[in-house]
Amino acid sequence: MECHLKTGRTHQIRVHLSYIGYPVEGDPLYSGRKYDTLYKNGQLLVAVGLRLIHPSSNKEMEFKIDLPDYFEEVISHLK
Repeated sequence: MECHLKTGRTHQIRVHLSYIGYPVEGDPLYSGRKYDTLYKNGQLLVAVGLRLIHPSSNKEMEFKIDLPDYFEEVISHLK
């Protein structure tokens, strides 16, 4: 799933996905489960991109990363 946030509110994705019945895998706070089935070391949630306006220069800045290895492992397992 890909989400595009409009604000930087803490837990925004986690709360909204849980509310509609699709909690983030491995999320102990909002999933309602004390365990996960896909990844035992935490949530399957990562920001791979960030775009912002620099507060001093007013220039748009964009940062991107590849998916972490553990994400790729889970995706490979699901295929």
